[in-house]
Amino acid sequence: MKDNLFEYCEEFFNELEIYNDINNGETNKKDFIHAIRGFVNSTDNDNENEKAIEIYEVFSRAYWMIKNDDSILAMVKEMKFFEERAGVLTEKQRDHFVHSVNVFLLGLAIYIRMPNYRKSFEKYITFGNEYNDYYKTKHEEFLYRWGIASLFHDIAYPIEISLKQLTSYLTFVSEKCGLDNNILKASVTIKNSEAFNLLPKMNPKKEFDNEFFLKYPKFKENATNSLSLMALELSQSFGIDFSEIEKAMYGYIEKMSSNNHIDHGYYSALIVLRWFYKLVDKHEWNPSYFYYPILSSVTSIILHNYYKFGLMNLPFNMQRFDMKNHPLGFLLILCDELQDWGRTPYGVKDLKKVFPNKKNIEIYNNELTFEYLYVTPDWDGKLFAESKLETINKVLQVDSLFNKFIII
Repeated sequence: MKDNLFEYCEEFFNELEIYNDINNGETNKKDFIHAIRGFVNSTDNDNENEKAIEIYEVFSRAYWMIKNDDSILAMVKEMKFFEERAGVLTEKQRDHFVHSVNVFLLGLAIYIRMPNYRKSFEKYITFGNEYNDYYKTKHEEFLYRWGIASLFHDIAYPIEISLKQLTSYLTFVSEKCGLDNNILKASVTIKNSEAFNLLPKMNPKKEFDNEFFLKYPKFKENATNSLSLMALELSQSFGIDFSEIEKAMYGYIEKMSSNNHIDHGYYSALIVLRWFYKLVDKHEWNPSYFYYPILSSVTSIILHNYYKFGLMNLPFNMQRFDMKNHPLGFLLILCDELQDWGRTPYGVKDLKKVFPNKKNIEIYNNELTFEYLYVTPDWDGKLFAESKLETINKVLQVDSLFNKFIII
């Protein structure tokens, strides 16, 4: 078995059609392949970081995200800057910047090699035959939604690092003061998030305003708040009562605070949704391109932690995640968990641990085999592989996608 990831990505881009390349003479597909080849062939950490930002830039340029406003890239770079400098003051902290690029590539590979995933995704993007404004070019709707979900799913990680730093210092102080059995606890609460969640009515061009509400009237009631929008998608995807899931999502901040926990996925989803809202509204674009694809991507972002910590607990008690309920969210959880190779450690304890530095991957005949490799040749990674498999199987109904799923 070998590392087939780049070959699978090439297969994806060979089949991909990009609207602006076909109709406007752009070279996005060529730029993607060039950037990805440079990334996978990186020879050192600094070079890998440089090539990673190229992939962020190519994607953002292909989908008009940095045409007049590069703040989404500024936030990604700030996340990288923050975790490199602040992460050393925590016990457990590893890279999320390069990690997100690897998650992106892994998702492309699984999508192109798994026909049953593509079939579920194609059904999902129409949202029960409600939505017809998706990209009709081959595989492009997946590239668009997946790119947003995977590349920006950890954009709020600095908030979580801040809590880790405070917790680490309070533990240190408590132990020095003889409070080993009564460690001081900390929580981080963002007090004015209600204002951040609000989405004033969009001001699209007149023809878009009329077209949008004629096609999609349900958004007249729920289009003014980020949490309500995501609750609407979760309700429809998982068959949960809307008012119940909306109430739980509003109460999640208090729940995090009481548990001394920060879910960076929750805040990442809110940040990405709010940023895209500003972009679409500012340029008076068709709201259809926001309320379905962007909402789909950010709901995937919130799901990558919230499914385990929210939906699988009271009052919902959801069972393991079936891929067909929300293919994009399922894929993000899967790829986020699998992507555990080559992540630069920053935290004090993580610097002392042995993590996999490379991987081999084979996806064939609806089966996935994943092997973690280590720089120390005599290191036995069996326990790591078993733990990873157990973690994934606790949250995901893996057989809803794969006939066979092996981690070694």
